[in-house]
Order: sequence, then C-alpha cells, then structure tokens
Amino acid sequence: MRQNQVPVNLFTVAPGVWGRKDVFVNFYMIQDLNNDDWVLVDAGLKWSVAKIKEMATYLFGEESRPKAIILTHGHFDHAGSVAQLADEWDISVYAHYLEIPYLTGQ
Repeated sequence: MRQNQVPVNLFTVAPGVWGRKDVFVNFYMIQDLNNDDWVLVDAGLKWSVAKIKEMATYLFGEESRPKAIILTHGHFDHAGSVAQLADEWDISVYAHYLEIPYLTGQ
C-alpha cells in the first residue's frame, strides 16, 4: 500500500479488500494477494470517478489500473462512473446478463 494521505471514507473490509463510501453508496477494490492484480467492484455515482481514482492511486500507485470492473447490479448508484472508467482504463466490465437493460438504457 502506498503512503499518501488516506482518502476520506476509506475502510478496510478484509485483507486485500477495501471500500469507500461516496454519499450513500460504496465501491470496493479487491486485490489478488498472490500477484497484486485488483478489480473494482461497482463504480459509484457519475461524479465518483475522481474518488475512485484517488483510492486506486493511494492503494496501488499512480499508474495502476484494475484488471476489470465488476458490477453487482446496474442501478445508477453502482454503475454511474463505469463507462468513463472502463474507457479511460481500457478494461472490461462484467455484470449479470439480466442487468444489461439497466446498463444500456434499453
């Protein structure tokens, strides 16, 4: 873990699992302790991008990016920043197929 200022509302869930609260929703980062790869679970609200990146930089370093984004479901408060983050990080997003209408607006 990097030694920078601790992001506001960051909490440890278990070894290799961290969460952060943004207003009324949480998002999580889960690290594979065997190889340091990590994934983002849920992407918060539309304005959560900066907070997610701040958390990633604090935990894994400035140039680090997740292997994927995993969405627990497609509601606005869990997928708000997913498109921007997936595009900027050039990574895949995984969600249950029944969530596609929520994620695509169809």
